[in-house]
Amino acid sequence: VARPPPSFLVITNIQKRANIRHLLSTAVAFGVQQVFVVGQEGFQFHLPKADDDDDENNNPSKNNKDVPTLVQQHMRSQPNFVQRWENWHALVAHLDQQRIRLVGVEIHPDALSLDELLLSISSSSQPSSSQQSSSTTTTTPLFDGGTAFLVGNEGQGINAKHQRSCQAFVRIPQYGVGTASLNVYVASSIVLQRYHQWQCQQRQRQRQRQQHRISS
Repeated sequence: VARPPPSFLVITNIQKRANIRHLLSTAVAFGVQQVFVVGQEGFQFHLPKADDDDDENNNPSKNNKDVPTLVQQHMRSQPNFVQRWENWHALVAHLDQQRIRLVGVEIHPDALSLDELLLSISSSSQPSSSQQSSSTTTTTPLFDGGTAFLVGNEGQGINAKHQRSCQAFVRIPQYGVGTASLNVYVASSIVLQRYHQWQCQQRQRQRQRQQHRISS
C-alpha cells in the first residue's frame, strides 16, 4: 500500500523558546517526517552523542535543556528528524527539488480551510489525465513529495518574503469571537492533527481498494 504524502514542519522566526519546544513536541505527536529549521540560533537543537563518556555535569553540551526529553528520544531514533538550513533560500531550493508543497498557516485572503486544502492535496497528488497525455511542460507543478507547514511569528505572522515562497495558505475556521488568531503551537497542533487524520483515512481507503482488487 502506497504511503500518503508525508508532512513536514518549518520553524523559523519564532521568538519564544517555549513555543519552539511545543512545536517540536507537536511534530513528534502527529507523525511529522522532518522538521526544517532556519535561523533560531539561540535554541540548541543539537544532541550530544549518547556514547560520550564525559560526565554531563562537567560537560554542559551534554545537558540539552531546550529539546523536550521525549523529542530527544525520537531524535536519537530518527537522526535526521531535525534539519537545519543555512538560510531561507537553501530551504526553498530543497523543497522545490523534493517537490514538497510549502503551505503557510496564516490569515490570508487566499487561505483555504483545512478541508479545502486536503481536498486540493488529494487532487494534486496524482497527475491529471491531461497532464499524463500531454508531452508539454505543465505550469502546475506536481507536489508529490509531501506538504511542509510554515507557521508565523508570534507577533507579525509570516513575513512577506516567506509568504512569496508559499504555494498555498491554510486558515483554521473559528466559530466564536474569542480571538483573532491562535497561539503558534496551538494552530500548528490543529493543522498537523487534521493532516495526520487525513493520512490515516488515505491509508485505510488504499487498503480497502487493494482488498477489493484482490477479491474481484
